[in-house]
Amino acid sequence: MQTQVVEIVRFQLNEGVSEDAFVKAAEASNAFATKQAGFISRSLSKTEDGEWVDHIVWASMDDAAAAGKAFPGDPTTQDLMAAIKPGSVDMQHLVQKMAAA
Repeated sequence: MQTQVVEIVRFQLNEGVSEDAFVKAAEASNAFATKQAGFISRSLSKTEDGEWVDHIVWASMDDAAAAGKAFPGDPTTQDLMAAIKPGSVDMQHLVQKMAAA
C-alpha cells in the first residue's frame, strides 16, 4: 500500500458565523486544495457539540506540508480562515495504515 497522509484539522467557528456561510467558504477553498500536488480527497464534518473536522488525504507528508505553507496566502482560503475561531485549531498529520473504499 502506498503511504498516504491524513490531515485532521479540528476547530470551532467564530461567533455569528452561520453553518451555511462556513460550508460555502469551505467549498470555495476547494479551488485551492484540489489543485495542490498530492491532493487525494477532502471532507468536512461537524460534531454534535459544534466542533468542525476537516479531513484531507494527501499522497505524502511533503505534499501536505507544501499545501499547508501555501494555504494562508491563497485568495480562495481567506473567507474560510476568517470564519475559524483563533486558538481553536488542532491539526494532526497521520500516516495511513489501512483504507477501504
